[in-house]
Amino acid sequence: TNWISHWLLGRGLIMPANDVYGSLGEQGERLDSFAKKFRDSNFQVYHLVRELLNSPIYKMASSEKSDEEGFVYFKSRKFRHLTGAQVLNILFAEQELELENSGDLRELYNLGQEKSALTEELFPASLSDSEAYYRGSLSQALFLTSNERVMELIDLKAKYWHEYAKENGRENGIKQIFMSFYTRLPTDRELVFFKVKLNEEKSYDQSGFFEMIWTIINTPEMRIY
Repeated sequence: TNWISHWLLGRGLIMPANDVYGSLGEQGERLDSFAKKFRDSNFQVYHLVRELLNSPIYKMASSEKSDEEGFVYFKSRKFRHLTGAQVLNILFAEQELELENSGDLRELYNLGQEKSALTEELFPASLSDSEAYYRGSLSQALFLTSNERVMELIDLKAKYWHEYAKENGRENGIKQIFMSFYTRLPTDRELVFFKVKLNEEKSYDQSGFFEMIWTIINTPEMRIY
């Protein structure tokens, strides 16, 4: 739990991050609370990340103070582009889960090979770290708008959310889409915007869901962390 908070916040709730035993005070209690939620979720990392991102401490202003000047909740952290593998993991998630549940190991292997090939196309291993970072946002945007297979994956996700909104309502669908991709709820402005743009009662091609999912995949918030 403390290592994940360190990854998200730039420092652990307790420092040093690998020495949490016997931690006392407000931060010790906070860490214990998150650890219990992690345990109760059957140690699902996604659940813990979601809890941390929606917590008040994550929304605090960044601080650069040193430890000598008093306790620091967290400090600013350099944005990093999502890697090609991370972007494609999001797009392939439903297909991989379906194949895992069906026990079709051959198709699961083939899907993994396809994902590896697409990852290499998105971010060639020959690129240096600095070059990959520099080219990250532009390369991803161009790749995600021009690769036929990626567009098919986005289309599958959009069709799923179109059906979801039919059954559960437009507003709830929008909120769940934001939680799925951003692990946060939409702002009031975002909610109003997409409620106008989407119409689950229309056919899929005219519903606006493909355009919404494509837009989310290509936003800076989606492609950097």
